[in-house]
Amino acid sequence: MSLYIKTEDYRKHGISKYSDLSIVRAVVQEELKMERVFVSFVNRHEYIRVDFLSPRPPRRQRKRGTGRGTPEEK
Repeated sequence: MSLYIKTEDYRKHGISKYSDLSIVRAVVQEELKMERVFVSFVNRHEYIRVDFLSPRPPRRQRKRGTGRGTPEEK
């Protein structure tokens, strides 16, 4: 589950769309009083996405085959 925070809401903490993620993480951790959070920007840096668990890596897409075997085998 993720929490989305509008970047503008953290302007009072000195956070902008162009802030470094390490600074954003420190501010979010302090505000939420949590030890370990994972942050990222989404939607052209309009929102800060906060994950409480380590985010899973993106899934690899399988290559789509044209059928069973090569055309020579058919």
